[in-house]
Amino acid sequence: MNAAERSRARLREVAAVISFNLNSSHLSMGFNMRPLHAFERSLIQKVADLIPGPAGVVLRYDVDNASAVDCSSDYSKVLFIIDGYEIPPYHGQCHFPVEIRALDSDGGELTVIIYSDSNGRLFELEVIRWDGKAVIDPRRDTLDFY
Repeated sequence: MNAAERSRARLREVAAVISFNLNSSHLSMGFNMRPLHAFERSLIQKVADLIPGPAGVVLRYDVDNASAVDCSSDYSKVLFIIDGYEIPPYHGQCHFPVEIRALDSDGGELTVIIYSDSNGRLFELEVIRWDGKAVIDPRRDTLDFY
């Protein structure tokens, strides 16, 4: 089993442990990996720029070498697989120390959280819409980083 196959297998284990809502096509096809969308890439790069020291450097490396796996149909939960990096056994996740707020295209309030795995590597992006509706299209012009 090569590193990519081990990462996919570990991702299946992680998804099962934290009960992600994966649809059957993800499971039957072994997850559909895709390149990061420009919005995801720019968001993570901005967070990396705001994090001092080695953690910011590692996050910049990770975003340049990551593929994405959608865990929801509205892209509100995305897992990342970093080329050449084997995801460790799941022991929880930690958010990077930057709070991101935005508005959805219809004015709904959003919070964006970027998580690391137990080794501090890029793991997940989550968009929370506070009124409980599905995420439509976050407005880039409303992004605030704290």
